[in-house]
Amino acid sequence: MKRIFSISLLVLSAINVMAAVSRSSFGLSSSESAAVADTTVVITYSGNSASVSVASNIKNYVSYTANGAHVVVNQAASVGANTSGEITYILKGSSSNGSFYLTGAYKATVSLQGLTLTNPDSAAINIQNGKRINISSKSGTVNTISDGANGAWKGALMCKGHSEFQGRGTLNVYGNTAHAIWSKEYVEIKNCTINVMSAVKDGLHCQQYFLMESGVLTIKGFGSDGIDVGIKDSTLVGDAVDTGNFTQTGGSITIYMSGATGEGVTYVGKKSCTGGTLSIVGTSAVEDVRFEQNEPVMIYTLLGVRLGEYLLQDAKETLPRGIYIVEQNGTSRKVVLE
Repeated sequence: MKRIFSISLLVLSAINVMAAVSRSSFGLSSSESAAVADTTVVITYSGNSASVSVASNIKNYVSYTANGAHVVVNQAASVGANTSGEITYILKGSSSNGSFYLTGAYKATVSLQGLTLTNPDSAAINIQNGKRINISSKSGTVNTISDGANGAWKGALMCKGHSEFQGRGTLNVYGNTAHAIWSKEYVEIKNCTINVMSAVKDGLHCQQYFLMESGVLTIKGFGSDGIDVGIKDSTLVGDAVDTGNFTQTGGSITIYMSGATGEGVTYVGKKSCTGGTLSIVGTSAVEDVRFEQNEPVMIYTLLGVRLGEYLLQDAKETLPRGIYIVEQNGTSRKVVLE
């Protein structure tokens, strides 16, 4: 009996080892598949390390690497409505030397559930996915992200796609190199509270359009503009999405101008405020600049494309309404032509 019992233990131990090896081949710990909901990836930061848990039903659609607390997740090109469906990435925990980098080609949700994340070397959150990205702050949580200084990246929170901020939690952002929040495409805000605590350049910089539906947005400590809305492609004149419009239908926006050299809100298209409140507190630190009306000025687009030399009055009559860079006698300024 003793021999039989001993053999049973050895067989059972071998089975456990094989199961653990099988799970680790997918980058999972022994408890992850049971603890993670379907179509969900959970990333938990803890100091200089991060654990990644992938739901078993999407293990073939997600791969990742973790170098300390710097996590890179690759969402497979095959992800779609007929395969895995939309995947949710839950970020939580704390690290002063970590990051989250996501690639993909199908819409996704990034859920912030009590996250404090600083990346001294680049953006804290960098989403390289050009589709709709739902960035959600879970109700009752406070989430704080910041980047390092003197870098070449565009923001502490960067998103290549359509950025839709939702949830009933709070998101605090510190932009120590350039913008606090940078989106290559549109930004929509609904319900959540976003506090831009500081930014070397713009507090929030986006393209296509900006829409505030509800929630609270507070921007302070920025160097250039509070909110800067540009266009993604200057050749798409009259495009229904790529308008450069600033729109507010609800919610509260408060922008504190102390120390800024730009404007509270700048936009290439049109401004529409049909609901909510927009408060710009204080004035720009830049002195009023006047141009000689009878002397020519050189005009550039916001992308730096030279349009030519004009008299200001001629420029107003010739160029489309919008924001341009106007230069005269060594002085340049953003000017609204309307």
